[in-house]
Amino acid sequence: MCGESLAMAAPQRIVVQCLCGATYFATDDQIGRHIKCSRCFRILVVGILVAGQRNVAAGANPLPANFRTSGLPRSSFALFGLCGLLLAGIVAYEVPALARLKSQLKAERAEGQRRHAEAIKAEQAALAAEVEAEESAHRARLQDPAFISGAAARQMHEQEWARRLTHDPQVATTAMETTLLRMEQVGRDPAVAARAALEEVARLAAPRGSRVEVAPSGERFTVKVAFRMSSLSANEAGAVTKHHTTETMRREIEGLSARVMRDLFDYCGSRGIEKISVSCNHALRRASIVPANATAQEKEELQARAAVTMGNLYRASLDHTQSRAVPDWRRVSMRALNRTMTVEYDGLQTLRITGTNPDSPATGDPEGPLEF
Repeated sequence: MCGESLAMAAPQRIVVQCLCGATYFATDDQIGRHIKCSRCFRILVVGILVAGQRNVAAGANPLPANFRTSGLPRSSFALFGLCGLLLAGIVAYEVPALARLKSQLKAERAEGQRRHAEAIKAEQAALAAEVEAEESAHRARLQDPAFISGAAARQMHEQEWARRLTHDPQVATTAMETTLLRMEQVGRDPAVAARAALEEVARLAAPRGSRVEVAPSGERFTVKVAFRMSSLSANEAGAVTKHHTTETMRREIEGLSARVMRDLFDYCGSRGIEKISVSCNHALRRASIVPANATAQEKEELQARAAVTMGNLYRASLDHTQSRAVPDWRRVSMRALNRTMTVEYDGLQTLRITGTNPDSPATGDPEGPLEF
């Protein structure tokens, strides 16, 4: 037509809807083209434009009858359903059990708190009663003139001292007091045989680990006691000593021997005793064979390699005639007793005290019988 112009019509939008519910859009110039559904993978064909009508395309290749629109198999839904039922059953069982457990724990906690409160209340009541009793007793003592003046304490002290002077066993509270009373009873009991009494008292009076022998001597007995110096003096275990000279060591051994001698005569008495000898033993190094032409260094080496054995260093004795000159064994001085005792053997005259041997540190006294 003349004088007229034609305008191009705007393309119309075509709606393509798949049977699975997926919706796609196309234009009229795409009629006849194929679209692959991204959900169910159908092949859709864009149809002819019909105004006011949606184009629902049919598949070019029909799918098999057993084809499922869902991506999961039916057995998966059944498995999910079974798991859901099991989970629901477990939850239905555990929830009441948990509620019962909470209730039980709550009841136990309440019972424990109740018992704890009762125990605290009973303890506080007992403490209050004890404090009240002590305060009442103290108030009563404050009203007692004998207590205030000290007469009651003086009387109790005199009674206890009188019992101790009579050697009452009921006031013996320590092991030493009990042992001393036992030695006194055995030593002064006339019903016990003299030799048996001497043996038992010597074992009780002698230091720990001592060797004791009681031998007949005519109508009397000779008592021999060998003790370890380490049992009465510190830092004397093994082949070492705290002394630097034999003179200081001799003075200590004389005092220790006098102590043992005093205890034996004190608790045995002089009944049936002819003589008592005490021997002080110490761990020593004795070289069995030393060549006569050995040098000083070789002798020192042999002495250091010698085995450690127990040996007698000092032996002193006291017979019955000398013991009679002692009026009171409990009050005799150790210096006077040393002057009275007879020295039978003095091994300190040949003893040599050398330096410390680092190759053989002291580990204690060796085992073995002690020497008289």
